[in-house]
Amino acid sequence: MAGQDSPNFISKLFGAKEPAELALGRYRIVLKTAGNSTQITVQKPNGDPDNSESAQRIAQQLVDELKY
Repeated sequence: MAGQDSPNFISKLFGAKEPAELALGRYRIVLKTAGNSTQITVQKPNGDPDNSESAQRIAQQLVDELKY
């Protein structure tokens, strides 16, 4: 598949370099407009919301990186 050898946005953001690191978890990131702000939802691969510690860390990292 195209792009399999190059790191994607999420792997660059969290520093995953090895395929084993990338395989640890897959998430969907959903951004929705909520008035004057944007709501970030981290979902499991099946589309269910993920409220795990890892998902919260992903959401917080995105907020921190996209703040400015």
